[in-house]
Amino acid sequence: TGALPAVLAVLAAVVILGYNLTSDQHREIIRELHARRSEGAVSSSYGVETSRVRTEELGDDRDLLLRPRGRGVLPVVTLFEREGAGLSEIAPAVAKRLGVAYIPQKFSSDQVADADVQVLASDSAFQRWLRTVSYTGTQYSDLAQALATAEDHSVATQNSAELLKYAEDGAVIAGRNGAVVLGRAVGSLHVRLTAPLDRRVNRVMAKTGLTAPEVAARIAFEDSMRTEMSRSLYRWNPHDDEYYDLVINTATVTYDQVVDMIVHFYRSKYPDAVSPD
Repeated sequence: TGALPAVLAVLAAVVILGYNLTSDQHREIIRELHARRSEGAVSSSYGVETSRVRTEELGDDRDLLLRPRGRGVLPVVTLFEREGAGLSEIAPAVAKRLGVAYIPQKFSSDQVADADVQVLASDSAFQRWLRTVSYTGTQYSDLAQALATAEDHSVATQNSAELLKYAEDGAVIAGRNGAVVLGRAVGSLHVRLTAPLDRRVNRVMAKTGLTAPEVAARIAFEDSMRTEMSRSLYRWNPHDDEYYDLVINTATVTYDQVVDMIVHFYRSKYPDAVSPD
């Protein structure tokens, strides 16, 4: 349920405010909070005790089982990018190579670009926008929008539950705070894509037909919005490299080479992982 994450979040806030924590200590608290949220969601899904979804980690902080032990390990890769680093081309190709489903970002670049710049200037405006686009197209849209004052954890809990369900059968997941939600999942690999701003501007210009100044503004806004969404919902910085197994500069290699790198790294790390039937 959403109650446990809410209580844990409050406790974390009390600890952070009451003690002078280092960034590493704060990061560890956030990781533990989200690990417990994920454990609770998986155990509830299978109707088992939380202890049964944990396994001994092998030195890589992966101890959360996404599926019953007898069903083996399926590939799970999460990717996050700075806008223009090639996520929309690279992620589907990785999914195809690994034989799993591709799950695109929750909010497209166009959705983010259409948000008013003033959204970032007002916490209340940002929260209203976030909840509106989070539930757009669902049968609960009207109800969800009417409950605009609901706690952030309700949106985060829904997102976490969706990710855990996707990952159960293997998936390549773009964005969606996958690196923190699935950070301790057995069989998961977490990747961040980046590139110098000028290269990213050129790529987005080629795709959109916008001018360089327009694209530069769009990139700055989208990167800020996605970072703010992560901060608001999960209290983490998605550009913190310590949450990732791989950080790749896509300006120095081709997209095909990036796909090769990710797939090779995954298969090297998880030689026993299999593709779904």
